Amino acid sequence: SGLTFQGGDDFITYSFLNSGQLRMDDCIIHPADSGVVTGAILNSGVATLKNVTITGGASSGTANGIENVEGGSLILRDSLVSAPVSNQGTGTGIRNEGELSLENTLVEATYTGSNGTGILHQSGTISVSGGLIGAANSGGASAAVVVLSGEAIFVGTILHGGSGANGATALEIEGGAKGTVLQSILRTGTTAVSNGVVLSDGELVLVNSIVETSEGSGVAVDCTTGSESLTMKHNLLYGGDQVFVAGDFSVEDVGVVTVEGVNSCAFGCCTDVSGNLLGAPLYAEEGDEDVSTWDFHLSENSPAIGAGTDLAPWFTPGGIFFTDGVVDMDGETHPGGDGLWDIGLDSVQ
Repeated sequence: SGLTFQGGDDFITYSFLNSGQLRMDDCIIHPADSGVVTGAILNSGVATLKNVTITGGASSGTANGIENVEGGSLILRDSLVSAPVSNQGTGTGIRNEGELSLENTLVEATYTGSNGTGILHQSGTISVSGGLIGAANSGGASAAVVVLSGEAIFVGTILHGGSGANGATALEIEGGAKGTVLQSILRTGTTAVSNGVVLSDGELVLVNSIVETSEGSGVAVDCTTGSESLTMKHNLLYGGDQVFVAGDFSVEDVGVVTVEGVNSCAFGCCTDVSGNLLGAPLYAEEGDEDVSTWDFHLSENSPAIGAGTDLAPWFTPGGIFFTDGVVDMDGETHPGGDGLWDIGLDSVQ
C-alpha cells in the first residue's frame, strides 16, 4: 500500500509477475521504458487492485498495461491503467484471457504506431461498472474494446474508440462472443471510418445507450455476415451519414433514414430492435477530442430523457459490483424519482 514501482530493462519486462495472491492499494506502477514487450502486471493468480495508477513506460513492440492470462482473476476499483507508448508496435490497456472485473476504472491504450486497444478480451469473462475504456490516436486502427471470445458486460461505461488513422471502433465483437451494453455511451473521435459497434459472428444486447460516430463516416452497428444476433432497444444514435444499423440495410434501401426505418428490423442480424431514436444527445457541455473535456450529464432538452426502458430483462442486480442495481455517473439509482428510465450515463432525478 502507498508504494511506487519502476519496471526494469529487458527484452520482455513486466513490473510484477503474479501467480499467487496480490493485493495493492494506493500504489503507482511505472512500466519499463524499453523492451520489445513491456507491461506493468502479468497475472495468472488472483489480483485485487484499488486506487492503483499504471502509467508511463515505452516499448518498441508490444505494450500492455496489464496481461491477465488464462486462469487469472483480476479486480480493479477506482484505478487508472494506461498502456506504455509503442511507437512501432501495438498497445493494449488490458489483455484478458481470464476473469476481469472493473469498477470506476479508466483503461486506455496510449499512442501506438500500429493498432491500439483499450481492452482486448480473448477469452473468459469481463464485468465493467462505470469508468471509461478508451484508445488514443494510433497509426493503425483504434478500438476501445475488442471481444474475441467469451462474454462481456458493460453497465454505465464510456467506450471511446479514439481516432485511429485506419479507423476507430468503440466495441468489436467476433467469433461467437457475447456482449451486453447497458446504460452506456459508445463513441469515437474524428476518423475516416467510424463505427459504434462492429458485430461479426457474435451476439450483442444494446439497451438504453448512446452511440455517437464521427460526422460523415459513422455507422452505429456494422453487422455484415448475417450470422450475428442483435438486440437493440431504446438507444440514441447520432453522428455520421450512416447513423443506423448497417449490413444489408442501407440508405439505398430506405431512402431518407428515419426512426421507423431503423426500428424496422429489416436487416439480417436483427433479433429484436425497437424504441431507438436518431438525434443529438444534447449533453450539458460538449468538449473536444479529449473525453475529459465533456460533461455527459443530459441537458433539460435532451431527447434521451425518459426515452429508456426497464433493464430487468437483461440485468439482475447482484454480483461483485451491482448490489445496489444500476447507478448513474453521480451515484444515483436508475430510474430517477419520476420512475422513468433515461438513455446514457445520467439519470435525471
